[in-house]
Amino acid sequence: HRRGDALGDRRWRLPSRSDAERLRPLWRDATLGVWSGGEWVVLQHAAACGETPHLENSPEWRLGRGGARTTTTRVVVVTAHNPMGAPRDAAANDAATRTLLNEARALHEDGVFEDVRPCVSVDAVGGAAAWCEPGLALTLAETNGSNEQAFVAAARLARSHGQAAVYELTGTRGTSGKWTLAVTPVFPGLDGLAVLDAPLVVRQPPRSMPTDPREAGCFWDGETAVLGLQ
Repeated sequence: HRRGDALGDRRWRLPSRSDAERLRPLWRDATLGVWSGGEWVVLQHAAACGETPHLENSPEWRLGRGGARTTTTRVVVVTAHNPMGAPRDAAANDAATRTLLNEARALHEDGVFEDVRPCVSVDAVGGAAAWCEPGLALTLAETNGSNEQAFVAAARLARSHGQAAVYELTGTRGTSGKWTLAVTPVFPGLDGLAVLDAPLVVRQPPRSMPTDPREAGCFWDGETAVLGLQ
């Protein structure tokens, strides 16, 4: 059984509607680490980690532009591991991750993404020692006042690697550091995965985190390199 359209290829077996709804809380409450300033900034839905959003735990000062920001910051998190959640061997995952990085690098050079950062999804308690899936955090560039064109490009990347959805991390202008998390399906029929406007905070790291993006399997050229933030 194959489903898809012009945005992606047709190799992927999509979850059923009931499976998508069952997986929704797991997507919503994921623990994400974004490489910024030479360390992992660990993010999670506020309710999942028992935090109340405030200025001190806002992602704005690590992922946004602080007081200098005049527009909405929109970051899309994409991985190439385990298409549609089906486990596959490490060599295939590593090859796909390298391809994703090269594709994102080319789009950054074309001005589609403002910057490209290594990112990981880890276990909320045990951290990377229990679970670690590498990916990329793509800050969308604006064209004619809109970043929708960049979002479509990020969605194409996710689809081409068989990912059911992407994370959107959004800091909105004039909201005193407020950031939200969304889970956005990139294939039709997966609305059960969708999450909108979940408050997002910087939380304490779990028990273990990778030393750097290379150890995380992001295959970064330099341990502290971030495309667009040199």
